[in-house]
Amino acid sequence: MKSIMERAIILLIISGIWTIPGPWGSLNAAEDPFSAANILRIEEPRSAPECALEDVQGKRVKLEDFRGKVVLLDFWATWCHHCRGELPSLVKLYNEFKNSGFVVLAIDRREKKKIVQKYLEKKKLPFPVLLDTDGKIGNHYKVLALPDHFIIDRQGELIGRALGGRDWASVETRNLIRFLVEQNKKK
Repeated sequence: MKSIMERAIILLIISGIWTIPGPWGSLNAAEDPFSAANILRIEEPRSAPECALEDVQGKRVKLEDFRGKVVLLDFWATWCHHCRGELPSLVKLYNEFKNSGFVVLAIDRREKKKIVQKYLEKKKLPFPVLLDTDGKIGNHYKVLALPDHFIIDRQGELIGRALGGRDWASVETRNLIRFLVEQNKKK
């Protein structure tokens, strides 16, 4: 029953019948940058679960190290077709906004370090790749399928979630990230 209700809400938002309140005032779905990018906006932002993971070089990286930036957490795996497919667009998005206070943290879920390192020999990624080998961090975020993504604002609040592969370099997604980077600068 819940999924039918969620579908009805999504249809109301997409059709523009239902307005979405937010820090930018009350916008209809056509004006909401989250809806336009097909990313679920978390209505009641909350602190992102803290995480500290090793990157593929063995350096410990903490989420709090990126406070003050808009963060896109990308839970993925080397075996995941959709995860691999969206990496080029994630790289484009990151490269466009990296100097504006935006970072992508790619969190490999439940794979051995050697497997990820071997994959990354072929695919050089410009953003940190972290290892969640035991799945604990993904469990804190309630990751059930891959890829799964979370957007965290400059204050460390979870503000958005996107499940499934997508084109991160789309105009709509770039507009959302531009909006978040600019919006959060003003606070």
